[in-house]
Amino acid sequence: MPDQSYRCLGRLPFTTAPVHDETLDSYIRRLALLNEVSPRRLRDAVADSTGHVTAERLAAASGQPVRSLKYAVLQLCSPAELFAMNIAGRPKPAANQPGKACDQCAAAGGALVPVWRWLLHEDVLCLRHQRWSGRGPAAVGADIDLSGHREIVRAGRMHRQLIHGLGRREVRSAFNHAAQICHAWITSAPRYSRYCTDPYHHLQEFIRRGYPCTPADPAVAAALYPQTVALTELLADPKWWGLATSGTVRETGYAVFVLDSTPGFERFIQEIRERVAANYRWQPFPTYRSYDPLVRHIIDGIQSTANPEWPRFHLSRSTLPDEAFPPADGERL
Repeated sequence: MPDQSYRCLGRLPFTTAPVHDETLDSYIRRLALLNEVSPRRLRDAVADSTGHVTAERLAAASGQPVRSLKYAVLQLCSPAELFAMNIAGRPKPAANQPGKACDQCAAAGGALVPVWRWLLHEDVLCLRHQRWSGRGPAAVGADIDLSGHREIVRAGRMHRQLIHGLGRREVRSAFNHAAQICHAWITSAPRYSRYCTDPYHHLQEFIRRGYPCTPADPAVAAALYPQTVALTELLADPKWWGLATSGTVRETGYAVFVLDSTPGFERFIQEIRERVAANYRWQPFPTYRSYDPLVRHIIDGIQSTANPEWPRFHLSRSTLPDEAFPPADGERL
């Protein structure tokens, strides 16, 4: 049952505004720490009889306008209010992963402690301050300085351009596939790691600066990001994906499949060499029953088109949840 001990205090002596798309827990924690109050007890104080925090109670305690609180912290809104608000392209609470906001951006907004906000799949770096934050549990607390890594910052801009041009859903799916393909390349030394010459340059600099660079560390994802975005474009663009899946798959026995090339497919591989990995070598046959991750993904794409029940060996579902509010009529994300 909600604690009643702070209901009589009314407005707290110190206040701070929420950050755009901040999680409700993050804002309550910051507000509580600012006023030297237990976050749990403050949450109970601004909750109704059912234990749900309401914008009206939170506004009374913080001194912030109800409208401002609801626009910044979407968890405070009802479905009807969300429908009426202009929030196209913003992450849906609980449908996405929360992550730590850029410390410099948060500090500029008056935040003295880390801020957690809902993120979309492209929210892996701050373009303004050139800091990498990453996504997911492994990236908690990541704050990598990207000074001198122009390719990574440029890839962040390209990622957003792809979403605008090709659509969020298509780019999100392709990015998830590309991220796992590139990560499999760099961790499969020496068979496929030679495809990651450029990421290794970034990794060497991160190691020199003292950042951990084991396979699960955020620095590895940052180093792979330009290559991942370049591959994302080829997998998301219908033109290039159409060429990639123009090859034919034949079974040679014992569940071994071989991908035969066509002129269109050869054009796609040439584009891989120009944009993604200059020394990429096409290997249609599995080695010790293990395919090149890109080959496996293309085989899955061809086979699943002909047979929806095809069991995808490589990727069968999204690994990075990403659901934004839909655009208004005439807009596109």
